[in-house]
Amino acid sequence: MTELEILGVLWFVIHKQEDSVRALVLDRMINHKLSAECPFLLQSRCSVYPVRPLACRILHVFGAPCKPDEIPVESRPDDIWIPSRDVGRNAAMAMLAYFGITRTQDKVRAFNEGFIPANSLPMSEVQWESLARASLGADKRPA
Repeated sequence: MTELEILGVLWFVIHKQEDSVRALVLDRMINHKLSAECPFLLQSRCSVYPVRPLACRILHVFGAPCKPDEIPVESRPDDIWIPSRDVGRNAAMAMLAYFGITRTQDKVRAFNEGFIPANSLPMSEVQWESLARASLGADKRPA
């Protein structure tokens, strides 16, 4: 996840989620403790689907939902569909503008040089607990 994706997901949780869902998600974030399990899965469903990260948009897991701490690319690679480089390029081209990279030739260079992965963290390494605790007072601010 890029910093922009993290901030977008956090904004969505704080400002757009219903109170009951927000409370559950913030609790999961606080209790996440650096595991592979997604803190946004509630009853095997994505609670931040409209703002899900790029990786979630382009990587698809077939079959059973992921188990807690499962990394399906490792545990069951045959259940994973990884899109072509063209799909990733198209998604990155749209996203790079949010990093101030707007000219086509600069976007192509940034994509080829791995700008998005270089500026991303695995979801399991994001400090969700700290972000949730810091946001607990933010849910009263205007959207």
